[in-house]
Amino acid sequence: IINSELGDGIENPESKAFETIRDHNNELWNDVKYTREAVLDGENIDLMAQRAARQVDKLVQVGAYDK
Repeated sequence: IINSELGDGIENPESKAFETIRDHNNELWNDVKYTREAVLDGENIDLMAQRAARQVDKLVQVGAYDK
């Protein structure tokens, strides 16, 4: 997610990268058997949320006005 083209795509409002990564992460969750794996899954979700927040920032950019 951090250093991948798909991860970079999450920040693009036109991209479906977030949905793709989320779906893949959900598939991986089905195979979790140990606590450490669940922690790594949580870290993935945190990284996805950080990138998605940047996407939201791009969607709601408001023009700056000088006084």
